[in-house]
Amino acid sequence: MKRLLLSLALLAAAWLPACADDTADYSYLCLYTTSGSTTSSESVALRQVKRLTFEGTDLVVTMADGTIMATPLALLSRIAFNATADAVRSTDAARGGLMLQGGRLVAEGQGTLCVYDLRGQLLRVQHVRGTHAELSLTDLPRGVYVATLGTSTIKFAR
Repeated sequence: MKRLLLSLALLAAAWLPACADDTADYSYLCLYTTSGSTTSSESVALRQVKRLTFEGTDLVVTMADGTIMATPLALLSRIAFNATADAVRSTDAARGGLMLQGGRLVAEGQGTLCVYDLRGQLLRVQHVRGTHAELSLTDLPRGVYVATLGTSTIKFAR
């Protein structure tokens, strides 16, 4: 039954934007999963998606580059098509010495602070020698980014 409902939701979500006004832009597939009390989410740019299928007990997303992302249907709590990568915004805004504060990335600790785009391109590097550093993000274009400091990593949307 869950598979049928998800199939109908996918079909409707793919068809409805074509019926909406031309300004609607659904660029991301967002998958939300729940396991116990933990909820997580992933966003995938639709231009990277080659195929969505149900295989066994999984929703399988095949990317244009051949990468496969399988999500167990038992854990899938919600699927959405969004104009932005909203799912990424729901990840922790602070983790292991990295946090976002008003358009700035704040690093607590020592090491090399790096900011990457989702293609893996290194955009910013700052060596944190003291115990506190701030990096302005206001000049980055809107998008989804990954920041690392040592073994700490956060994803964020700007």
